[in-house]
Amino acid sequence: MTKAATAIALVVAPGVRSRELCARGSGLRAGPAEPVAVEVATTVRGRRSDRRLVPGLAHGRASVDETALATLANGLSARVVTKSTGGTAAPVIDMMALWPNDTNPTWLIACNEEGSGQVALQRIRISDGLAETIVNSGLVSCDPSHRTPWGTIVFAEENGTSGRLFELIDPLTTTGVSLVGGTPTCVSPPADPGCTGAGNIVERNAVGKLSFEGIAVYPNGVMYYGDENRPNLGTAGGAYFKFVSTCGPTNSCPTGSLPGADNTAKLASSPLVSGSIFGLRLGKRDTTGPPLVPDTDYGQGTQTGLGTWIPVPGAAPRQPARRGREPEADRVLPAGGHRLRPGSARRR
Repeated sequence: MTKAATAIALVVAPGVRSRELCARGSGLRAGPAEPVAVEVATTVRGRRSDRRLVPGLAHGRASVDETALATLANGLSARVVTKSTGGTAAPVIDMMALWPNDTNPTWLIACNEEGSGQVALQRIRISDGLAETIVNSGLVSCDPSHRTPWGTIVFAEENGTSGRLFELIDPLTTTGVSLVGGTPTCVSPPADPGCTGAGNIVERNAVGKLSFEGIAVYPNGVMYYGDENRPNLGTAGGAYFKFVSTCGPTNSCPTGSLPGADNTAKLASSPLVSGSIFGLRLGKRDTTGPPLVPDTDYGQGTQTGLGTWIPVPGAAPRQPARRGREPEADRVLPAGGHRLRPGSARRR
């Protein structure tokens, strides 16, 4: 994703009324992308009481002071944690996840949106800006990075209809891993010498392949995600999807941490192992009488704020691979919401 100015997500600190942190374009001049992570400190009643980290990215170069890229609410101050120019962060940092939590984070888990031969995923220590490589190669345009309610990190590619999503456990003990055809390896090369934790990463084929952008994950095993695949010459662009884990309907999804004797077993118990995919189709139609058919009034501008989740054809719950059995084929999701046709769809 290409951004024209600073994009900063505010972690609101206690005692601050304003929940807005505005991007400011002044002070920018044309130049290469320069990611910036800013720490925000809160002053309440004249006393410095708390600190929160604001991950962000500045596509453009600040002329004097990077903190001037953000307009802060009263009571907040800022400092630069790391930047790519003259620092140790990768050059095209995109989305970041706070680790281990939002309240007292000590690290950023950050995607680097470059090619398959460059660093894909880093951890950046908040205290001093130290950046260490988690995945050194094998991803095309790593874009979203998100912490799950069960204590893992999901990260994915923004790569047309071929983008893949991966799940990572123990990001602080996973270093220098390379992804070869979606399989993590510590064999060097292509992995870094001293690589550790290849078994801590697994591809999640059950959610499909697309150009992953924003991701939201909930404790009930539901994940919402957007496809940023652009329309082109009449070919449909991306849509908005929902993944419903098989553990969701029975309220059996793990939260806090994954159960298991080791990381392999824990990853096998993740809600992202298997589930169903639905695509969002805007517009609805009721059943007030013939010849109306339920949920068929779809199209641009037909109704505001109403829609239907349509099961994606061929995206039935996927069973994980077992010893001696090949995993099921990857799902390539249909592009464009208008291609999600009615059928046995139920309202969800």
